[in-house]
Amino acid sequence: PVSKRVDDKLLSGAINGDTVLVMQVDKLAKDSQYQQLVKLVKIAGNSPSHFVRLADRYAVPFTLVTYLIAGVAWFLAKDPVRFAEVLVVASPCPLILAAPVAMVSGMSRSSRNGIVVKTGDVIEKLATAQTAIFDKTGTITKG
Repeated sequence: PVSKRVDDKLLSGAINGDTVLVMQVDKLAKDSQYQQLVKLVKIAGNSPSHFVRLADRYAVPFTLVTYLIAGVAWFLAKDPVRFAEVLVVASPCPLILAAPVAMVSGMSRSSRNGIVVKTGDVIEKLATAQTAIFDKTGTITKG
């Protein structure tokens, strides 16, 4: 808990203790820090990471090749079960689903720890990071 005095600024979402509080609103809800975070999350959802784009790009050709291999397996074995077996084994679903789920869960996990990640590319770049530099406010410094 942080004590406040008359004319102190309050952040949206602040919790009052057990006293009466009178405050004056001087900013709109759309200008709150919470709404800025919501905007960042929406931007991140609209700009997938390199790995997600790569998975999306190769999903259709991979699926077509899978159907071709499955058809050849069916033709050679003379058994339609082979077609289904190849489709099950070579299904691109794990590739297509795993990439975005991993990025979203990584961003979700970091936000629970108070870290806002703007895009999935940032998470990919963090995998190769060797040094992090913070300025006096605790924000990550570019460069």
